[in-house]
Amino acid sequence: MARGRQTKSSKAVPPPRSDSGSQGKDSEATSNGCSQNSAPQVAPTRQRRYSAGGSLWTRIGSGSPHDAISKSSCHGHGAKVDPADPEELITQLCAAFYDKGWMSGTGGGLSLLCGDGPETTVYTTPSGLQKEDMISDDIFKLNMKQVVVTPPITPSLKCSSCTPLWYVVYRLRPGARCVIHTHSMFASLASVMVGEATEFHITHFEMMKGVGGHANDCDLLVPIIENRPSEDQLEEQMEAALKAYPKCNGLLVRGHGLYVWGDSWQQAKTQCECFDYLFETAVRAKALGVDVSQPPASVLKKRKIDGMGRVDASTGFNAAVSAGDGCCAHLALDPKGQPRPRPPQLPADAKIVVLDIEGATTLISFVHDELFPFARAHCKAYLEQHWDEDALQSALNKMRSEAAQDVTQLGTYPQAITIPPFSKGTKEQGINCVVKAVEWQMDMDRKISGLKALQGLIWKDGYASGELKGHIFNDVHTALQWWNENGVQVYIYSSGSVGAQKLLFGNSKFGDLLPLIAGHFDTAVGAKVEAASYQAIAKQLNVPTSEIAFVSDAEKELLAAREAGVGWPVMCCRPGNNSLTADSCGFAAIRSFLELCRAAED
Repeated sequence: MARGRQTKSSKAVPPPRSDSGSQGKDSEATSNGCSQNSAPQVAPTRQRRYSAGGSLWTRIGSGSPHDAISKSSCHGHGAKVDPADPEELITQLCAAFYDKGWMSGTGGGLSLLCGDGPETTVYTTPSGLQKEDMISDDIFKLNMKQVVVTPPITPSLKCSSCTPLWYVVYRLRPGARCVIHTHSMFASLASVMVGEATEFHITHFEMMKGVGGHANDCDLLVPIIENRPSEDQLEEQMEAALKAYPKCNGLLVRGHGLYVWGDSWQQAKTQCECFDYLFETAVRAKALGVDVSQPPASVLKKRKIDGMGRVDASTGFNAAVSAGDGCCAHLALDPKGQPRPRPPQLPADAKIVVLDIEGATTLISFVHDELFPFARAHCKAYLEQHWDEDALQSALNKMRSEAAQDVTQLGTYPQAITIPPFSKGTKEQGINCVVKAVEWQMDMDRKISGLKALQGLIWKDGYASGELKGHIFNDVHTALQWWNENGVQVYIYSSGSVGAQKLLFGNSKFGDLLPLIAGHFDTAVGAKVEAASYQAIAKQLNVPTSEIAFVSDAEKELLAAREAGVGWPVMCCRPGNNSLTADSCGFAAIRSFLELCRAAED
């Protein structure tokens, strides 16, 4: 592609590769009306478009032969190999992305972070400039305080409106060295075809391996935030999304485009290409009536187990115990390097499964980042609208009793905010007192029945209005259906109230899942870290604890379940969950509920 201006660099820059040989000279000769056939035609040397030396590719994951060059992905300390000419690299990448249709109409942008410490420099594209015509004279250089230290040589340019967002990524992903923003059509379509969902889901596609930390049979989640009139107004939303999804490598802005980052420009570019491939796949698949968030039908078949108790990965759901599976292989060994037990196969090994919610059926951040803030924000309004209703007064009476017990009997929380009888003051005073008590109890993470009951009432309103939708992992939906069809009884055990549990599953993004669940338990049976609680559940179900499978992300809960004699305690490893410690030794570990599904022998 011809450029309208010359670059400031005096060194030769490799031209874009072309298969046309001397086509440029021939075209010029024809336009001048002169034949140049007698002159020898020499094809230009074919070169890489740009090469900075060092590692040209940052391998994602562990165990790669490239680890000696690139120690980690963009979630750690990245491969800090700075390009020799960042300005020129940016112009060439933008031209390449323009050719793909990702940066047309002056849209999109790109930044590079080079150097370390006080010498760290962020190079970024300008705003409102044709990306295919951009030259190195147009690039801004900033420090880590977002201050321009070297303006572009070209006058009257403005720094990219994406600049605040570059810094959100660099701050929350310390290993990131490059951020790319595209206006890809398929990224935009993928973000709107899921309706109001805040995530894009896809599974069982080979190109998932190219977006970091994923095997083809994992569940890839890409957070989606809502578009705003200008890029800088997205800063707060992006920060919240990156915190909620600590392992994500990209983010969609609904109806707008994609942000993607990597620990080198090579990795960011590769991930950008893989994401776009997956978005295009999803859009085209939906037109064919195919749901890419669900495993293919061919995957849903019986698993075979050999004499050593190992799952045949070739016939399994997620092949998570396969030694060659980059995403999940490390779960085959515990933190001490010892083999883990195989996960139970339901209903082949057990016909009753008890499920935790946070970090197991549901993204661990959903409760803390969506439900809790919703209850806090809507508490006063709910109290004002429903003050005289029996359900609310019952919850407040429990709160009053429990707060008094904290202070007088337990002495654990002498600073607890008590709730006096409402007859001693006005309604407004009572409401203000309850709001303060709720905020204090939530700040202290108190898991008490009165607070849970009040939160459940507020969430019920939110679900009824459509403001809230319960988050359920895709594999959980599929597994619930599988177990229901194959005679497995599913129970939920969570510190959240039974009412809150029913709201979540009854108003999930998949619709009402309550018909697939046999029953619910909350802390009324006891704390989840106490062995007696699991014995109480078994007694209510009229089965020995040895016939129960229990799935949780919390090591202390699994230890209590094992102490109680639960036959199949299973560690669930999800995005955002806590890292495994030595306490997880001896437990089977899974990344997907589909790893627990196998039909009983005929």
